[in-house]
Amino acid sequence: MSNQTHLRPTAIVMATIAFVGALTTSPPIAQANDPRPSIPMCRVYNPNGDEHFYTRDDNERGHLVAVGWNDEGIGWFAPTSGIS
Repeated sequence: MSNQTHLRPTAIVMATIAFVGALTTSPPIAQANDPRPSIPMCRVYNPNGDEHFYTRDDNERGHLVAVGWNDEGIGWFAPTSGIS
């Protein structure tokens, strides 16, 4: 087996890991000086299920934190309306 053939599966695995990593990274936080109206979306993390959840409801966020989820602050800002 040539060295080049042997490296192909490794390259595919590395590309897949990079792609999945790009999909699971934290979304950027909107710029503070963005003039468009928006709603902060809170991000919480469940360490037991390895999942993130977003909510605009402070009571929902507070409940999840109380039952063991980690509060990660504002994940992103949702627009209040579509672009016209």
